Amino acid sequence: MKKCLILLICLGFSAALGAEDTLMFEEHAVSSISTQVRNGEFEGALATTRELLRWRETRLGAAHPALAPVLKNEATLLRQLGRPLEAEARLRWALAIQEKAGVESATLASYGNDLGELALERGAFEEAAGYLARSPENSETQRIQARLRVVQKDWPGALKVLQDLRKRTGSPDERIRSGWDAGWASFSAGHPEQAATYFSESLELAAAKPLLKMEALEQQADFEAERGRLEEAAALRKQSAAMRAGTLGADRFESEPYLFGAGILYSKLGRYAEAESLLKRSLGLKEKSYGGESGATARAWQELGSHYRRAGSEKKASSAFASALRIWKKVYGDKSPYVAACLSISKRASKD
Repeated sequence: MKKCLILLICLGFSAALGAEDTLMFEEHAVSSISTQVRNGEFEGALATTRELLRWRETRLGAAHPALAPVLKNEATLLRQLGRPLEAEARLRWALAIQEKAGVESATLASYGNDLGELALERGAFEEAAGYLARSPENSETQRIQARLRVVQKDWPGALKVLQDLRKRTGSPDERIRSGWDAGWASFSAGHPEQAATYFSESLELAAAKPLLKMEALEQQADFEAERGRLEEAAALRKQSAAMRAGTLGADRFESEPYLFGAGILYSKLGRYAEAESLLKRSLGLKEKSYGGESGATARAWQELGSHYRRAGSEKKASSAFASALRIWKKVYGDKSPYVAACLSISKRASKD
């Protein structure tokens, strides 16, 4: 799941309420939310955000534009906590407010893009396409359009969208991330050498950006593992681990992606004891941060199932896949591509 990015709530609306104590309350609420998010206290941030929403709704009414940014923040937190259906409901409310207020299309796009992405995640492809069609084209819209084509296995279509995105953007960070997406699309389309070029360029662009470089090393490691170069992938993971420990601290949640990716890699290398330890630690961190029933924990259970399959522990594999499938269905619904993928993987496991 992508990192939680909380918008700063527009305090300008406080002036419309005309009271000094209102301004003080809102400043305190925004400060509390920012601190809670930085500390990974997402449930606390959600509670504070909802308190702020009630405050505004009571004073301004349920259709006032001041509610929309708070609803969007609430949706972001709900997605971070693995509750996408609730997030979708809040975004629909926010979008209706913004459309009624006649806000500019660029602002509407951010709401439409989020709704399109959520519809995509639950397998409602036509609905996702509808939201994206209503949004003016920007980099985020194009990225989600590419994801839609990936899920539909239209690799050439996805690659075309991503290549167009890369031509239009001058932002190094944007080129780094779109390079990863283009790399995976190229690899899936059967062009590994083209994919290697995209991953290498992204790693080079990220060289002076420590946080992005860690992620770039891990993307490169995953790519090397997918094309069977496991030892090269392990070396890249080791380099990323050293950077994470030095920059963030070994006990920080941001090290979780390393644990997860390294666990998968070590399982493929046949280092089963190390892999199980890493994957279980990753699962524990995901449950602590997102809760026991979220997309993040479902994927952790699914990968643990795949690990047990490789290690020959079929009973443990079946149990892990069952946990993953139950959570995927609860979080995204029966028609989600995540459910279909999990069923496919678990069936392959039962045949092995």
